[in-house]
Amino acid sequence: MKDYRIFTSPIKRLFAFIIDLIILALFGYLSSLLLEKFYLSVGQLGKVIGFILSGLYFTILESRFNGQTIGKKIVNIKVIGINGNELTSFQYFLRYSIWGLCYFSNGLNFAGSRYETLLTSIGTIFLFGIGFVLLFLFVFNKKTKQSIHDIILGTYVINCKYDNPIEKQQINKVLLPVSIGIPIVAFILLFFINTNSVNTEISKLENYRATIVEMPEINNAGVSSGKTNFKSTNGNSNTSYYLQISTVLEDDYKSKSDIAIKVADLIISEYPEELSKDYISISVTYGYDIGIWSTSNSFSMKMPPGSWTNKITDSKNENDI
Repeated sequence: MKDYRIFTSPIKRLFAFIIDLIILALFGYLSSLLLEKFYLSVGQLGKVIGFILSGLYFTILESRFNGQTIGKKIVNIKVIGINGNELTSFQYFLRYSIWGLCYFSNGLNFAGSRYETLLTSIGTIFLFGIGFVLLFLFVFNKKTKQSIHDIILGTYVINCKYDNPIEKQQINKVLLPVSIGIPIVAFILLFFINTNSVNTEISKLENYRATIVEMPEINNAGVSSGKTNFKSTNGNSNTSYYLQISTVLEDDYKSKSDIAIKVADLIISEYPEELSKDYISISVTYGYDIGIWSTSNSFSMKMPPGSWTNKITDSKNENDI
């Protein structure tokens, strides 16, 4: 009977991964001491830099040190192929890329694209789909402990103290179709049951974003809307509708509150229907994110449209003086 203790538990794999992320974060911080201006200048491409640096870390260490990174070495586990053979550097990189693309693509908003909001929405759905499959198999594949990247590459993560020859093991036949089928069904429901409302909302928000990025102070922006439901102490249910605007600045302007007010003035002037919202939230940020390290200087304001209107009026009166 097969001794499945040879395959590493999700807890040990997660612990090793956290150690590796801490090491990468430290490297990201040290590199920022020399390359901060460069990271600030590349914007969204910073995630590409982080993806490459992390890929080098995982690929070089695992290919040179018997399937182990520093984190895996500490918890005494390693990556192997079928029959216990080591992988090539290219195979290690492909294995990393499957989850790495999901991890580093999170938060990308396709800066500069006319269809940024639409692409971001589709990308988010796609990436969350991959993330769901990764997490689902990671937790529920109790037999071989493989997630989707292991299954595709034919790899296993094993406990080194049980380092015996590995023959190819089959996961539960139900797990893989279920893990892939759930997000597919969810996406079909989203795009086909609510097609009209989704497309209309995306088109409207894209117009908002295009208007905001024309401001000289703004490098990029993201716009979303929605509602929150809550119950009061007397048991009554209330719904609040909101508009949320996130902006990335061209420079580290001192008066970020003034820029937030200018954004509110622009949106309310161009799209007065937003005055019907319960509140509008605006954040302005200057910084960078390379995935393994980030820094930002942010300011945010969240108020009802009437309060924004008062702020806009006060600001204009002060400038007239």
